[in-house]
Amino acid sequence: MDELKRRLELWEGIRLIPTGLVEPKYLRENKIYGGAQGIYTAKEQTQSLTKSGKGVTVSILHIGDHYPDELSEDGLICHYPNTNRPATRDKNEIEATKECLKLNLPIFVILEGKKKSTREVKLGWVLDFDDQEEIFLIDFNYDKPTYLETKEEDFFILTYLKTKEEDFFTLTLDKKTGEIKTKTRPEQRKFRYQIIKNYGYKCAVCSIEHPRLLDAVHIRDKEEKGSDDWRNGIFLCRNHHAAFDNHLFKINPKDFSIKNGEDNIKIEEKSLKTKKGKFPHKDALIWRWGRFK
Repeated sequence: MDELKRRLELWEGIRLIPTGLVEPKYLRENKIYGGAQGIYTAKEQTQSLTKSGKGVTVSILHIGDHYPDELSEDGLICHYPNTNRPATRDKNEIEATKECLKLNLPIFVILEGKKKSTREVKLGWVLDFDDQEEIFLIDFNYDKPTYLETKEEDFFILTYLKTKEEDFFTLTLDKKTGEIKTKTRPEQRKFRYQIIKNYGYKCAVCSIEHPRLLDAVHIRDKEEKGSDDWRNGIFLCRNHHAAFDNHLFKINPKDFSIKNGEDNIKIEEKSLKTKKGKFPHKDALIWRWGRFK
């Protein structure tokens, strides 16, 4: 609770500074960032909060092009550090960031400022992580979530329950309210995160795997009240995203085979193929198959 209070009080101080004009000196003096590292733990202050004594992440630096992070106005898909330092350094920083989720502690995300010598700072909360794709989902939120004293065993129970929620599929938004018929409506960044987590970085119809060339695509479009459930989505490269939007190929909902209406769009797979072996929900594919025969 003391560390939570400290971070929220620091955030109130940062909010008094014009956006994008935070001085690095201010961050160092307040132990928000220590310099020369992507993830800062302030180990001497936070090591007592964990059983391992390795500390808890205080801030993440997102400047330049070090990792293929995916930044939006309201959050960040942040890739695990993968540096030339000793492997234990990267591993410890990853575990320190996971601790923020377990302990319900916010982190500071440090971005490029309005000047070369200044920074913009966001308050973020780690919502989820995926060890296979090596990514964190971070939400920028100015409101303090309800504090829960979470035990380690409770953390894994909550993870299990979250997984069980996937048994319920929602294809469409509520026609009256325009909202998904679930408790929350994830925006595009969270939708993309779920696509990465469940499918892995690969175009479903060709071999392209580069993160910057892959789009998270809705099968039932948002304009047609399609939901942000990941099973109403698929990963496609930029070219095949355009081909999909223009109905140049279709996906058979019975067996996930690809019906290619054009010979020159470079589709390499005979049927949908994802890195993790998961597929969209057949209800989503049935809707599109029936609408665009």
